[in-house]
Amino acid sequence: MKILFITARFPFPPLTGDKSIPYQRLKHLSRKHDITLLSFSDDLRDSEYSEEIRKYCTDIHVVSLRRAQAYGNLMSGMFGHTPFQVLYYRSNRFKTALNELLRENRYDLIHAFMLRIAPYTSEYRQCPKIIELIDSMALNMRRRASLENGIRKLIFTEEARRVSRYEAEVAERFDRAVVVSDIDAKAIGADNIVVAPLGVDLQHFFPGSLNARDGNLIIFTGNMRYFPNEMALLYFTRDIFPLIQKRRPGAKFWVIGAAPSRAIRQLERANRAIRVLGFVDSMCAHISLASVSVCPMLAGSGMQFKILEALACGVPVVATSVAKGDIKLGEGDGLFVADQPAVFADKVIRTMIDTKLRENIASRAPEAVQEKYSWRRSNLAIDRIYSELLHQPYPGTGKGSCASASVRMAPVSV
Repeated sequence: MKILFITARFPFPPLTGDKSIPYQRLKHLSRKHDITLLSFSDDLRDSEYSEEIRKYCTDIHVVSLRRAQAYGNLMSGMFGHTPFQVLYYRSNRFKTALNELLRENRYDLIHAFMLRIAPYTSEYRQCPKIIELIDSMALNMRRRASLENGIRKLIFTEEARRVSRYEAEVAERFDRAVVVSDIDAKAIGADNIVVAPLGVDLQHFFPGSLNARDGNLIIFTGNMRYFPNEMALLYFTRDIFPLIQKRRPGAKFWVIGAAPSRAIRQLERANRAIRVLGFVDSMCAHISLASVSVCPMLAGSGMQFKILEALACGVPVVATSVAKGDIKLGEGDGLFVADQPAVFADKVIRTMIDTKLRENIASRAPEAVQEKYSWRRSNLAIDRIYSELLHQPYPGTGKGSCASASVRMAPVSV
């Protein structure tokens, strides 16, 4: 089958959720389908990665996201109803590129990623189409708004209002909408939502040697550009880590992930036991040195890669309820939940001092992740959607075939 694959960010390197998920889909789907990729690019380095993606695509088309235009879009839509993140990605150049592809080719299915891409194909009715929303942005924005103050609180409250009205209607304009958890599906509330949980690349995340683990080392991993990660770090270092240090003076805390902000880097100055390593070549190698990984998220939505990756490495995780979300693993699998600073500190210390507990988790956790959260399992859900949609008729095209037609980039009415 011929698939048109549309992404908001170029799907490589797979270091963040909005790149990892489409990258894993491409790797899997390319085994059976011919894929054309149309993607925005907001990084000059994306051109360096095209050869990696070309392994999985018969054709690649990239449109630069012009920030000046994006900011202009935000200003022009300031008093409207369209979500800011959707306005930011409004581009006539992208719409023209899409129309040219649809005019020159006959695709059997359109596969789009993220809410911000939805307006480009939400009105299109000539062939089956799915959108991977990944998570509920309304839930994400509501949680963030509850933690902000001043003008930022007003902005995120307004975005939460706009997205809440927008994403359910968007979901229903696609044949299927895909999210990673039941919590996100419930938050959106559309009838055509399918849950496909995240997976872990088990070739890159696997148990290391128990002998290499440092009983005093605590680790936090993730994309530091993602604001909920920064908020979680500041919360942990302010309210939880000092409690741990009082009872465990030798405790160390490593922060690993690309693009740490100035506020994150300053944590090293405030506490000598904290190291901000930034980007590392092997996340697995560093996770495997720790006695415990922490995920003290207060905001965000979806499913946390950092939890699954640490467990795949056999390292226990202490997380908040927000971070655990819909992950169907428990303490027997190495995932501990705590929402109060003192309780969180207690559970971290327990994993640090209980060597037998860590040995049991090192054995059980990777098996639990492989059983429930492999990419193979996640991709099977997409295979089922494809199978269903490619066998249903569409007007004037026969079964599953995009006739030559143009799209109009009209926001969903609210």
